[in-house]
Amino acid sequence: GPAGPEGASPLTAEEDGTLSYLTADVQFRLDGQYSQPAVVIGSRSNSASGSGAVVIGGQDNSATAEGAVVGGGRGNSIYRLDGRGDANSGEFAVIGGGQANEVTGMFSTIGGGWSNRASNFQSTVGGGLFNNAAGQGSVVGGGWSNYASDNSVVSGGNRNVAGGSHATVSGGHLNAALGDHATVAGGDENCAGSAFSWAAGRRAKVRRSSESTLGGSCDEDVPVGDDRGTFIWADSTFEDFISSGPNQFLIRSAGGVGINTNAPRSELHVRGPSPDSIFGGQLRIESSEEDGSEESGGAVSFQGHDGSIPRVWGVIRSVKENNTVGNTDSVMRFYTRSFATSLRETMRIDSDGNVYNSSGSWSVLSDERLKEDIEPLDGALDRLLALEGVTFRYRSSESELMADGQRTGFLAQQVETVMPEWVGENADGVKFISPSGFEAMTVEALRELAERQDTLINNLQTRLENQQRQLVRLEVQLRALAGVRDPALDSSQAATGETP
Repeated sequence: GPAGPEGASPLTAEEDGTLSYLTADVQFRLDGQYSQPAVVIGSRSNSASGSGAVVIGGQDNSATAEGAVVGGGRGNSIYRLDGRGDANSGEFAVIGGGQANEVTGMFSTIGGGWSNRASNFQSTVGGGLFNNAAGQGSVVGGGWSNYASDNSVVSGGNRNVAGGSHATVSGGHLNAALGDHATVAGGDENCAGSAFSWAAGRRAKVRRSSESTLGGSCDEDVPVGDDRGTFIWADSTFEDFISSGPNQFLIRSAGGVGINTNAPRSELHVRGPSPDSIFGGQLRIESSEEDGSEESGGAVSFQGHDGSIPRVWGVIRSVKENNTVGNTDSVMRFYTRSFATSLRETMRIDSDGNVYNSSGSWSVLSDERLKEDIEPLDGALDRLLALEGVTFRYRSSESELMADGQRTGFLAQQVETVMPEWVGENADGVKFISPSGFEAMTVEALRELAERQDTLINNLQTRLENQQRQLVRLEVQLRALAGVRDPALDSSQAATGETP
């Protein structure tokens, strides 16, 4: 036949139309037994037995499925399985290169790497080693020992599993997205085990919705529970952080969570502009009811632990006072827990500013051991009597604290002349009264009043006794002048030591 390339065997034509030539190490073979001839270029150990298949180079490569292409490398295979057009056949698949890669999925691709598998329809492995794009439309970008199921993606990393339909693992180590449409953004040993769940960080785990594990971090240590829609992020602490229900937003952050700040000073630190109205605020809690019902509103609860038992120690609630739409009266309720009872309301502030508490009194620390420079309180009665009580109305309602209506009280300027320690002044120069120690002042004033009353009564008693003695003497003298003696008066004189 005609000559092949220099140094090659003559170009030969077989009865089926195959054309080939050989050199010492390289073959060229154009197989004509198919409607679309197969082409093999490279080592004699390469083979292309599928119609229109191509092996361009390398060695020990095979393309046995129709339209398959192996670009090179070593020991790469594209298989033709039983049934032309079967979804698991390797028709029209591509292996770019690498070693020991295997494609059995139709329209599937392996870019390179070592011992990778693309085993289903339209599956792709970019590279790496021991990766398996096992589901239809699955993708493994690279890395090591990653697995992707139907329409799922593992971008890279190692030993990651995208086991749910349309699941995603962006990378990292030992991560698993087993729920449909679940995502693991990266990190280490995270599990998005239920549908529409999201996990990232270290050992953040959304409970799996079935017993299936498929490896990765969704192992038997993760409980079964359909926690769909749950978002979970965990910090670098080396212990599992596991969800407990569906549609949760969970964060484990030992250094605190900051909103508009990169230096949180507590577990939750919210930073924002100062409110420009009474309705503003860096944090708002809103109820979901929209019917204007009584007791609808917001609440904050405070929980601790009694040993290992979680307990709510207190609650603050701000709620509507009535069921009338348009009536916006509200009340602030404060609840605490006592040994004898569960949570109960212990203080309330109503819409008029009235304050109530369950004990009926207000307490201050008064232990003698906490005090020094203790002196008696003198002149309390005179100081209280120097105060001038008045009735009045505020001139204008410049503040909600200056409500309309007649009031009873004091004038700060007058009180300041008597009790200057009771009077203060705010940033606007407005004076206010805080009658600190009023109870003690009242007690001492009553004591002084009682002492004065006792002294007055004693003086009056002495005067009365003196007057009685004088009357007795006068009566005795009158009787003596009249020559009449009264034994009773004689006895009275003898008792008092008087002589007629």
